[in-house]
Amino acid sequence: MTTSAHDPAPGGGADSAADTDLDAGTPLGVAQCVSALWREALNADEVGLDDDFFDLGGNSISAVRLVPMLSERLGVDVTMSVIFDHPTPRELGKKLHTLGTGVPGKSEGA
Repeated sequence: MTTSAHDPAPGGGADSAADTDLDAGTPLGVAQCVSALWREALNADEVGLDDDFFDLGGNSISAVRLVPMLSERLGVDVTMSVIFDHPTPRELGKKLHTLGTGVPGKSEGA
């Protein structure tokens, strides 16, 4: 199954990120978590796994709001530069998982 740039993440909709039941221990799970948090931070109805943060209206101010949301949800230190360098939920999810940060409460060098 492939996800187009406009498909919402599984479990999408109006649910808040805190209410979303995700397996954050996988790259896809982290990407789905990122997508849910972006919906909340950008006040967007849908965020697909391949949607670009900036194309959705994201900017440095919304990135500043998003950093603590991601850090708290995933239990890692996320920086703005990571968001800028990996501007889709899929890319960011892969990056965070690669860094060993895909499991809540686990934090390795970011």
